[in-house]
Amino acid sequence: MLPLQLVLRPERNDCAWPSPPRIHARKSRSILTRRVSNRAPLVCSVQQSYLSPPTPKTFRRRSRHLAISQSSWATRDGLNAFIHYWSTVVKTVVSTTTAIAQSLYETASTTLQNWWNGKQEGDVISLEAVERESSTQDLNDILEENNRLKRMIKFAVSSHAIMNEATSILEDGADLCVKRAGDVVDIKVHEVQERDALTLQLEVLQEQLEDKDQEIERLRDGYVWATENLNTKEDEICELHERLEHYETLLKSAKVV
Repeated sequence: MLPLQLVLRPERNDCAWPSPPRIHARKSRSILTRRVSNRAPLVCSVQQSYLSPPTPKTFRRRSRHLAISQSSWATRDGLNAFIHYWSTVVKTVVSTTTAIAQSLYETASTTLQNWWNGKQEGDVISLEAVERESSTQDLNDILEENNRLKRMIKFAVSSHAIMNEATSILEDGADLCVKRAGDVVDIKVHEVQERDALTLQLEVLQEQLEDKDQEIERLRDGYVWATENLNTKEDEICELHERLEHYETLLKSAKVV
């Protein structure tokens, strides 16, 4: 809790007041204008130490670039369309979270600025030394003003903490969306790699199958040639058998004679 310092001095000295904002103690006109002739005027001022508004944490946009190493297999239209789609989704999520965070930041800044400037004072707060008699009512007014300022400071600090928490949540959500998109893209790239590897294996098997088909054709041609050659040899053997039988017949007839 910020401390409150109450200073009572017999005369006004403007150069002695510090530079932080100073709050005019409220009092009705009738009381402010009263003077006591037989008593030295008292100057009542309220000074808060370290009364500086919490500076909102600047929202830092994280531009995340999803780097995908592409090779010759990753240049297909389907993969490009998929990557473009997820890039658009990520950009939309980041822009939306940035807009929400910026809106929260502007709202908190406006609240702090309204509190700091003091709309009831016409956007200008200045500390004026008021000469009046020291009374219990004046002290009560000062304490009431001090409590009001404490509540405003507490509200400003709470708003600042809420804004920082919301900004952190939005950043975490954007990081999670980018990570999920990256995981999906990695899975798709892996699937494309496997499909390309299977395609290459299929092409190799098709080439081997063509070689086997050519070898089968050669073996078939060889079999046909061997069959034809075998038939020719059988014809020759049959012819030789016929000649042999003819010679045996001639030999038998020669023996008889």
